[in-house]
Amino acid sequence: MIIREAPPSPSLDARFERLPTLDGLRAVSIMMVMLSHFVNARLFPGGLGVLIFFVISGFLITRLLLSEYKTTGSVNIRDFYLRRVIRLYPVVVAYAILAVLVFSLTGRSNQIELKPILSALFYFANYYYSNLYVTHSYTAMPFSIAWSLSVEEHFYIVFPVLFAALVDLGGRLRIAVLILCIIPLLARVIFVTMNPIDDPAYSFITYYQTQYRIDSIAFGVLLALLLEVSYWQNILRRLEHPLALSLGIVAILGSLLWRDPIFRETLRYTVQAVAVVVILYNLLYSQSPLSRFIAFILNLPLVVFVGKLSYSLYFWHFFAGAFGPTSLPTSGLAVLNFVMSFAFATASYYWLETPFVALRERFRTVKSCGRDEAADATSPNENANRSKPMDTAPALPLKYKPEDSR
Repeated sequence: MIIREAPPSPSLDARFERLPTLDGLRAVSIMMVMLSHFVNARLFPGGLGVLIFFVISGFLITRLLLSEYKTTGSVNIRDFYLRRVIRLYPVVVAYAILAVLVFSLTGRSNQIELKPILSALFYFANYYYSNLYVTHSYTAMPFSIAWSLSVEEHFYIVFPVLFAALVDLGGRLRIAVLILCIIPLLARVIFVTMNPIDDPAYSFITYYQTQYRIDSIAFGVLLALLLEVSYWQNILRRLEHPLALSLGIVAILGSLLWRDPIFRETLRYTVQAVAVVVILYNLLYSQSPLSRFIAFILNLPLVVFVGKLSYSLYFWHFFAGAFGPTSLPTSGLAVLNFVMSFAFATASYYWLETPFVALRERFRTVKSCGRDEAADATSPNENANRSKPMDTAPALPLKYKPEDSR
């Protein structure tokens, strides 16, 4: 009965359709991040939550670009960029305004700095904050949350252009994306061989900076591209097995348990991304009892609701952690932070983000009908599927140790 209630599988090739289960995956990912920040960063792998969002984002944005191309014969790059600005900026701007207000109203105006705010608004937070960690500098402004947003935007500034240039040459586009999966791994290996990995601060370079992290997005892109080719569809169908799903889960668990510093800074992200691709494919397409059972759980109404709030929670849980009370016992503080996070995120979702849905639709070549751009964590549109990566490393003023959540 549970298996029969699991959502139907979507088409293998890209179409404008809702992809079941993804809101649930986003819910799992954002809870990893929040539990990492609020409860125990060593027990809950917030960094894995970020990586899952990266993979989902690459997969979904590519399916939508492919769908637009197959429907209209082209891709409107200008409208793509405008939709992203309209989608992302309301929350980022509101976060910045409220952060400045809190500093001003609590007598900390002298701690307000412009550069951290600009780093979030103009997508260089990952470089700004990684440099602070390496130089052992400090800022009270809690904008390191925007590091993963910066990584995504750097990728999506370039990828639509690459897609439009090579989409007619399908094989070359797949090769180009495969190269994007490999180069960051090589870059991480080179970095580790040339820098002191025993200094935890240096690990934030490979963790935060775009050139070392875009492979996680690229693996999701590659999955979407392979599903357009019947030859690769037949190969991928061999993964529709409980053993493949189980091996993907085991690979992730193994990557978390193996604490060798060289592995953690080099191969770990590649192993996790490939494992997430295998798991994602099975949860979307496999009809095995194990996959259908997990899909059923991920589509429970409460789980789906948390997934829809994920982009809002991405920012506002960090706000709650940075500015909430600190005098409570640890357990009480964690509960309060969760309550505050969901209160802020729900208000943001309905009162701030939803009003921009209609405006964003004006810049869509093919009007939305149970489909969405999927490059962000969530959409106010009930039929939407968006993916946005969550942050895992806390802002400098917080009491959490960022290296623990990795």
